[in-house]
Amino acid sequence: MNKYALIIASYEYRDAKLRRLVAPAQDAESLARVLRDPQIGGFEVEMLLNKSSYEANKAIEAFFSDPDRRRDDLLLLYFSGHGIKDNWGRLYFATPDTEYRIPRSTAIRASTVDEVMSDSRARRQVLLLDCRYSGAFGRAKAGVSAGVQEQVGGRGRVVLTSSNALQYSFEGEEVAGEGVRSVFTSVLVHGLGTGEADIDADGHISLDELYEYVYAQVTAKKEQQRPQKFATLEGQIIIAKNPHWVVKPAELPPELQQAIENPLAQVRVGAVHALELLLRGSDAGRALAARRTLERMREGDDSRSVSAEAARVLGAVPAGVQPPTASPPPRTRPRKPPRETERYKILSADRILWKQDGKEMVRVPAGKFLYGDKKEERELGEFWIDKTPVTNAEYARFVAAMGHEPPEHWKGKTPPAEMADHPVVYVSWHDAVAYAEWAGKRLPSEEEWEKAARGTDGREYPWGDEAPTSRLCNFGGKVGGTTPVGRYSPPGDSPYGCVDMAGNVWEWTDSPWEEGSKYKVLRGGSWLSNQLYVRAAYRYSFAPGHRYDFVGFRCVSAASGR
Repeated sequence: MNKYALIIASYEYRDAKLRRLVAPAQDAESLARVLRDPQIGGFEVEMLLNKSSYEANKAIEAFFSDPDRRRDDLLLLYFSGHGIKDNWGRLYFATPDTEYRIPRSTAIRASTVDEVMSDSRARRQVLLLDCRYSGAFGRAKAGVSAGVQEQVGGRGRVVLTSSNALQYSFEGEEVAGEGVRSVFTSVLVHGLGTGEADIDADGHISLDELYEYVYAQVTAKKEQQRPQKFATLEGQIIIAKNPHWVVKPAELPPELQQAIENPLAQVRVGAVHALELLLRGSDAGRALAARRTLERMREGDDSRSVSAEAARVLGAVPAGVQPPTASPPPRTRPRKPPRETERYKILSADRILWKQDGKEMVRVPAGKFLYGDKKEERELGEFWIDKTPVTNAEYARFVAAMGHEPPEHWKGKTPPAEMADHPVVYVSWHDAVAYAEWAGKRLPSEEEWEKAARGTDGREYPWGDEAPTSRLCNFGGKVGGTTPVGRYSPPGDSPYGCVDMAGNVWEWTDSPWEEGSKYKVLRGGSWLSNQLYVRAAYRYSFAPGHRYDFVGFRCVSAASGR
């Protein structure tokens, strides 16, 4: 993913009705500095100051229509200056040559900005508007919508404005003399530059955090000004890094702390293994706490087996916490597991019971299969996959063991009793990865998932080519929510005996949407999905931080030695 920013500022106007502004040049330079800084924004920045409407329109179109843009690129457009409207409430952004009476031919039309952004290949877009006298945006003729959201709030983007449709943007008390920065932009730059906008202190500044910070600071300085945010982009956008981020050790889960202090050496050895998972995880605070605890156990535990195991873990994971990047830190490969027969119980030639999470897994033999809508021939080695999606009851054991954050609809760490055998939902890709690592498994690639769902013959659905019905799967919103795993078994089973691989919940995979993308592929459709989406070959994607009531997961393992 690449990050590009186009900053446009206008402050000198020929039309007497558009008064000169003193702040936009400073606004643009300050914002460009923090966005360009590799320790903060890391954007490639282009800046236009006091350019004509022709030059500005040309730059905007070129910025969004560049043929080198990729789907997962992040494009940011910032405008500082006067915002005006025509008699019909249509929005325009003024440039030095704008004539207030005829803005359609002399200004930047908001509708044009919306069009070029919508046509761009890049689907992650941010529009920052610091428009003076933006109150004019709301005073349209009766029956005509003039709000910012309606005119530039297209799909695939986030819009942050300095005020709502009924208010002015405040530049400061002075009109002439030494320039003062806009309240909105000044706060925005300060939050990024100091890292204060990193509200959750995780080293990253998301657009949600930036808006929350800017809103609080602007309204504190100017009560009558209310910044606004409109978002039509699914997923979280990380706009910058906190340049002053310092990792602080987090508290370990109470259950783990008790195991560390247990008088039995074998229990403390188990605690070392749990600490290793935290040490290798993406939570830097818990990783630091795990390292310090392991160091104490290595030096001071009275059991040689415990101290030796702690030393092994510390030797396998180099010391030092890496600074945050604009995406979650990459996962490291978990330690080599013990002999597989210690990890599962053989039920039959094609079925095993995985001991850590108690899930039944089915065998998918090595060999060729038909992949995707084009039914391309591909080949995979043997692997084992969970027979069902992970349930609430199974996920609850993981939450209790690791102190992991439970799904938002649970009551504390306990799922609703009536939902125990339903697939767990409101789990992000990161949550699913954490569970898989705890269980000693991993998420499937989308190729593995598809082969497990449709077998080798390229069928449309797990059960064959027959259209889905309420006898075969939970789809189309017919039930109104998830159903217990296995309700549609055996009629809806895949050739290998996997259940619920069509409908019920979308399932996370470990595959990116495309090379270099941070979006993750989901498969299978959900209880809300129509017939098209529950096909075995259908691909969908979400940002890895998303949590929904129709998304779950299942795990795989390359178990051997049956």
